[in-house]
Amino acid sequence: VAGNDLRSLAAIADLQLAKSANYRVSFVFRDTPDDLRFDNLELEIGANQVKGNVSLGRSLHARRMNIAISAGRLNIDELIRLLPAEQGASPQSASKGVETVFSATPLPLDALEGLDLSVKFVGKEVQIDRLPIRSLSFWLQVRDGGVQVDPINAHLAGGRIDGRINGAEPAFSASIDVQDAQLRPVLEGFQVTDLVDGRFNAKVDLSGRGTSIREIMGNLGGKTELIVDGAEVKGRYLDLLATDLVREIFPWSKRPDDTPIKCLVSRFNITDGVAVADGMLLETDQMAITGGGKINLRNETLDLRLNPRSKKA
Repeated sequence: VAGNDLRSLAAIADLQLAKSANYRVSFVFRDTPDDLRFDNLELEIGANQVKGNVSLGRSLHARRMNIAISAGRLNIDELIRLLPAEQGASPQSASKGVETVFSATPLPLDALEGLDLSVKFVGKEVQIDRLPIRSLSFWLQVRDGGVQVDPINAHLAGGRIDGRINGAEPAFSASIDVQDAQLRPVLEGFQVTDLVDGRFNAKVDLSGRGTSIREIMGNLGGKTELIVDGAEVKGRYLDLLATDLVREIFPWSKRPDDTPIKCLVSRFNITDGVAVADGMLLETDQMAITGGGKINLRNETLDLRLNPRSKKA
């Protein structure tokens, strides 16, 4: 099956999509006593390419699905744009008129009940939220209302990501380890382009409970760590922290607005939704900025302090 607009194909399944690029889909259908199988599946939407096998359990009560797919190129942002835009404000924002970072909308956990799902994915080139990811692989399993994604492996910005996620309503845990990745492509992905450049390592080990993002963040526990080596920060951002001090001790910077960083360290311990700084340090040849304080995820407030000090003093 091929065409130049997915909307006509989606209408068969009573789905509404935005206009898409050219598409092509092919598969070998097999009807077995236990499963409906779609073997040798090949799907192309624009430049996105997916291949693999899909099987659906015949029992309506079992809701069993097995998916094993690979992608040469997969741009998640492009595929999301196929979905129709949501109209109007969310009930939360409409009723309270207050914007919050973490949504109180209940997560669709009921959809996991009775679902027996296995998804094995290998992607050569994947783009998610403008982040260029290479060699992404994961195994997602849903069974008895629980979710497990283990392992998760990928290459991002020249570095490596390893992780796992486990959840069983209403609890979850996540562990992510990023090794030797470059900051600039990551910051560009989040549209912060030129804040800092260099290589970094990060570790996240979190657990929480709740049925919404806000409830989970309010009960969050665990640790986070970020270490940046051999980086460079734009001077105008340091000016925000210590204008007079920076202008005095960095007149000889490589460029007027750039400052080499010897080390940047940020560590937080999180208990019951409150992240307490266990070490904050930004060090250059001429100055050191230490910090402390806490981030309250429950009420979304910051109480952090930064203390700049010249090494010349």
